[in-house]
Amino acid sequence: MEAIPGAMEFGSSMEITSDGHISWYIGADGGIGTYSLSGNILSADMTNDFEGSSMKMEFTAEKTDGVLFLYTEYKGLLLCWSQGEGETGKDGEDTGEAAHPGADVVELVNLRGDTTTVYKLADGTYMDRIERRFAYNGTDTWIDEDGVEWNEVVK
Repeated sequence: MEAIPGAMEFGSSMEITSDGHISWYIGADGGIGTYSLSGNILSADMTNDFEGSSMKMEFTAEKTDGVLFLYTEYKGLLLCWSQGEGETGKDGEDTGEAAHPGADVVELVNLRGDTTTVYKLADGTYMDRIERRFAYNGTDTWIDEDGVEWNEVVK
């Protein structure tokens, strides 16, 4: 984890939807885009969230001991993804989506028109790139550490 700064603080996530969309992040680095499948290769055309640059990625799917893994090379590292539904903490508490609802990456706007992109942390709170923390109410509002109300940008 030392090779990817911020990965432990921000966590990591990947979402692949049946309608052809993909997003992933490790720390504050990641991307969003679309994908296509050919055999065991998932090819993605993405935009890097941090740099705004386009990137093409290929993920190879392999099954080991009944578990499906996706592998890809990124910045000289071999990344390995597996499905993590139903994860629990040391005392058996739910640490997955049920315990921390909300999308992993959200573009927000406040009443003044300021916008920011926030990233879900392992504890269910959110943080933007200037390290401002946000609490999510589980339905439609994020409150930053100064008490300012934010809502998801309508696209």
